[in-house]
Amino acid sequence: EAKSKGRQVIHFNIGQPDLQSPKEFFEGINAYNSSVVAYDPSEGTSGLRKEWGEFISKTINVTISPEQMLITMGASEALVLTFMTCCDPGDDVMIFSPTYANYMGFAAISGIRLVPVLTKLKEGFKLPPVGEIIAKLTNRTRAILLCNPNNPTGYVYSKEEIEVILEICRERNIFLVVDETYRELVFDNTKPISILNIAPNDNRVIVVDSLSKR
Repeated sequence: EAKSKGRQVIHFNIGQPDLQSPKEFFEGINAYNSSVVAYDPSEGTSGLRKEWGEFISKTINVTISPEQMLITMGASEALVLTFMTCCDPGDDVMIFSPTYANYMGFAAISGIRLVPVLTKLKEGFKLPPVGEIIAKLTNRTRAILLCNPNNPTGYVYSKEEIEVILEICRERNIFLVVDETYRELVFDNTKPISILNIAPNDNRVIVVDSLSKR
């Protein structure tokens, strides 16, 4: 209503991009010449899985094969599918608060419970002591979800912090889900460390990423 009256509206509710999309994106759309827009394989087209895997391999210096990739409609669907795959309704997933607000909606869709572990502004939002993390684990905890770099705090977890969480997951035989959507959106010369650089072939590690952020 305000916009219809010519008023300027500044949105705080969504991070709508204001950067120009790369010309290659539009060139790709214009080059599409099929007369039918058909369903793709459930795991995503082989070409996209290959190219996206090669991009990740190049940018973080790991080797990713197309078989390790699963293409979804954005990171949101990836997280919902991950929750549903790793958990049964009523299971727990640990998160570190403050956290990305939409995780709560994804959990509700999946029928799971998010168990928050508080991180504090006065401590720079770093992970709390290991004892505080372990104390929040339950017999229904099936995964720990880490957003790195963190949305909304902007905190970048260190290699040591990631290794601590990974070790807890290994000891408890639970999944470690790392949302690395914002891996390249760091502006203070900090170099985020991907979980793939620490545990590239660990079957309990699931990485969520997003093409749109690039």
